[in-house]
Amino acid sequence: MTQPYWAVAKTKPSRELWAAENIQRQGYEFYLPRFTEMVLHKRQGMIKRTSCLFPSYIFVQIMSEWRFLLSTFGISKVLLDARGPCRLPDHVMERLRQSEDRMGMIELPAPPPGLVYGQKVRVALPGDRFEIGIYQGSGTQEREQVLLNILGQKTRVFIGRDQLEAA
Repeated sequence: MTQPYWAVAKTKPSRELWAAENIQRQGYEFYLPRFTEMVLHKRQGMIKRTSCLFPSYIFVQIMSEWRFLLSTFGISKVLLDARGPCRLPDHVMERLRQSEDRMGMIELPAPPPGLVYGQKVRVALPGDRFEIGIYQGSGTQEREQVLLNILGQKTRVFIGRDQLEAA
């Protein structure tokens, strides 16, 4: 019998909760890190929304057999290497779980000082150029979400904190 480990499965788009429910029904443990973000709703203004930290991915604890995931509703594939499912190191899981608040949500870093949701920001580009965008909040891994006008459409991009300043 092998030691239990965490594997990574890719879910169908926006079906993480359905996949989690089906994994749990089969008696397996899963981990779906989520966070709360403020988003602008067309009719309701600013609202809180719970989102997945890793959209379209879920972590599943494997005790021995893993092939049940291949036929689990909501799962599109399992990330594999030469030995089978890619194993997520235990310290990564511990670090994620230590980042949770008392409600089980991942706490993202606070926005840089002086930036608030919806504020215009200057995004530094190569060659001493800049673009004006709209600040959308903290992302992950020292990145901030900004709406930029790209090819005539507002597009959400992730920008390094060092590239942003209030406009």
